Amino acid sequence: MKRILPLLLAVLALVAMPTDTPAAEKAPVLDIEGALKIAQNYLKGAAPSEPRFLVALTLEKPTMTGAPYWYARWSSPIVGATKAEIGLRIDMTGSLTKVMAEGGKGSGGVTWGGGGPSVPVPGVGSQKYGVRDMH
Repeated sequence: MKRILPLLLAVLALVAMPTDTPAAEKAPVLDIEGALKIAQNYLKGAAPSEPRFLVALTLEKPTMTGAPYWYARWSSPIVGATKAEIGLRIDMTGSLTKVMAEGGKGSGGVTWGGGGPSVPVPGVGSQKYGVRDMH
């Protein structure tokens, strides 16, 4: 009996633990078609003379807090004066945040960059780029 009790308690603890996936996950407020249209329209205006396309559009969900968002990644960086833009964060409200390569043009890490002009977002209106820390 002494050996069975700890095993039984361990099994009960595992059964009682919450899982990573909720039973009924909600659909994102901004669906993938809307996020795709926003990303493609943005990309057309960002560097129309250079051949560039969308290579990934993923729904990102922060682990503990924060709202989900769409992350659009470009086929090649849009090179600016000091940093290279490698993608776009699209919040469920339609607000946009540039994703910049950290440490200069086209280098390794990623930061959320910002500033710049307003961008017309279908169904939302004109939105200003935001600035966010990735962490």
